[in-house]
Amino acid sequence: MAKKKYVREPMTSSAKGSSGGGAKSQPSPSSKATEQSKPGVESMWGSLFGGIKKIGGLEWLALAAVFVVFFTCFRWGLHLRAVDALAHTRLLAWFQQWQTDSDQLVLERLKQNHAGGIFSEALALGEKGSYGSQFGLASWLVALPATLFPSSVGIPLMFTLVAGFNAALVTVALRALARTLSFGGAVLAAIALLQPWPTAMAHSIYWFMGIKILPAVVLALLFAWGKDSLKQTYVAVSIFTALACLSGYEYITLVVALPLAVCTYYVVLRDYSWSDALRRLGVTLGASITGFASALVVHLAQLSAHLHGVSAGLHLLLERVAVRTGSGTVVLASGTPADVQKLVADALASNPKDVLGLYLSMPILGDPGDFGLLRLVNVATLILVVIVALVLGYRVIQRSELESRHQAAGIAWLVALLGPVGWILLARPHSYIHSFINFDLWYVSVIPLGLALLWMPIRDGSKSLKVQKIPLSICAVVVLSVLIFFVYSGLTRR
Repeated sequence: MAKKKYVREPMTSSAKGSSGGGAKSQPSPSSKATEQSKPGVESMWGSLFGGIKKIGGLEWLALAAVFVVFFTCFRWGLHLRAVDALAHTRLLAWFQQWQTDSDQLVLERLKQNHAGGIFSEALALGEKGSYGSQFGLASWLVALPATLFPSSVGIPLMFTLVAGFNAALVTVALRALARTLSFGGAVLAAIALLQPWPTAMAHSIYWFMGIKILPAVVLALLFAWGKDSLKQTYVAVSIFTALACLSGYEYITLVVALPLAVCTYYVVLRDYSWSDALRRLGVTLGASITGFASALVVHLAQLSAHLHGVSAGLHLLLERVAVRTGSGTVVLASGTPADVQKLVADALASNPKDVLGLYLSMPILGDPGDFGLLRLVNVATLILVVIVALVLGYRVIQRSELESRHQAAGIAWLVALLGPVGWILLARPHSYIHSFINFDLWYVSVIPLGLALLWMPIRDGSKSLKVQKIPLSICAVVVLSVLIFFVYSGLTRR
């Protein structure tokens, strides 16, 4: 029996002939009722934003509670304080180190705003030379409201705004996961997002990671609201990609990969034809490239004005690309410490395989300073387990709506892998030096969504164990042995 194709509802802008719709045929009145039972109508973000008016009072309270938890954790690291007290770790010190390192540039921007006004140029291109990519638009914007107040008020305000923005994005994403995949999967994703790396990054006013995922969020909203014509997709993704790039070129592969993952989710779930799917993916990729190129033009104009010449600006821009990618000779300033010179030389000579291996071997849970046995649960293990689970659970026919969403999310997850892997390999020297920062890329999508995808096979496997006493007994003994070992280790620790 031939597999049925997804058909759009008649009022979406994408269903109009010339607007770039991806459906194979126009809907008929008789198909509208049938369509409601087809997988893909209640999609990830559509179920979230399309049903927002149906949220009851208790659910609003639950969402508010989730937001408060993540806001307090991102802003002050309260959960890390609790872990430090119970396990005698130093997570809070690691968390606070970010404020005294990269965030210091934004604090200097705030001081400059107070001294010379919001358009003063002393720090407009960054404190370290004329390269101001990362210390760009987002940091300038977040410093604007803080400029209205003294530093004693303005600095906490900046951290509060960034933590609140990132906590809101996390709350939205977790509700989407709970409605699309499962509540248990959303809980696993929440645990991943409370680990030290994402907590520290979500607290940082310098990195402002929420800006990096805005193009993907906006694209998801367009799909949810039926505004996903090719033209609307191109304009929105290109604009928000330019915004993300003007706030920093770091992690550009993530900025490009996440909208592609969102688009992949929808074209798989809605069962587009190959030609329509490739057209949509091509438009999304083209929009990302356009946004990136637009940011480069703006940045080149900025550098040219600052250095009094287009050639000088282009030379400096290419030099910074060489520093990030190791594609050319890097000339360090005179007086650079010997240990820094050696570190840069080692980074430029690093092997792509070794750098990627470093990131794949890092654990997904636990203390950044003392991994211990947690190294066994590393990124490579997670990726392998998720791929195996997706392959074993894949069905071509007779899929339930939940299974269709699960499989579409799994394929989108594979596309999202291009984000961190692409940056690790493209910016090899940067990744070699900044492993304590760049490891956070895994937490933007790969680790939380990967754990959420594992919940369904774990749940189904647990149900089957209930009727099989011998496997259940073996699992219970293994889990009990692990718990006893960790309790013993904690009691004997000096």
